[in-house]
Amino acid sequence: MAVINRSAAFAEDITAWRRDLHRHPELGLHHPGFDFNDRVAPVGASVFARLVERAQPPG
Repeated sequence: MAVINRSAAFAEDITAWRRDLHRHPELGLHHPGFDFNDRVAPVGASVFARLVERAQPPG
């Protein structure tokens, strides 16, 4: 079975999106004053793991 790199089709869009985010520091991304709530990290990891599990082919 061939492996398909689905993200390659979006490489230019992703690059443009990242450059746009860095041009707008007012969005608060990568801001030293951002207070990340460490207590929610396990919840996010669990949700992500379930999404990956559901995306796997049966078997």
